[in-house]
Amino acid sequence: MICNATVSDAAALWAVRRAAIQGISTEHYSKAQLSAWRDERTVHSYVPPIREKVLLVAEFQGKVIGLRPTRSETACGAGALCPSAV
Repeated sequence: MICNATVSDAAALWAVRRAAIQGISTEHYSKAQLSAWRDERTVHSYVPPIREKVLLVAEFQGKVIGLRPTRSETACGAGALCPSAV
C-alpha cells in the first residue's frame, strides 16, 4: 500500500533509507561517501516533509518498505526501498 507518511513512520523511514544506502555497491561510491550519505539525515529530518504531506510511504504486510518524496525539493532527498523487501 502507498499512502502519505505519518509522523509515527519517521523512524521506519530513516531505517529504510539507511538500509538502502548500505545496500549500494562500493563499486561506484567509496565507503566514506556511503557513510556520509547514510548519516546525513536523522529521524527528525523526516518530520517536516511528513507534516507538509510531501512524503509517501510504501507498506507491505504492515511494514514500511519504502519512501518517496512527491516534490523534488523535499528535504528528505530521493526515494528509497529496503533491500530486504525486494
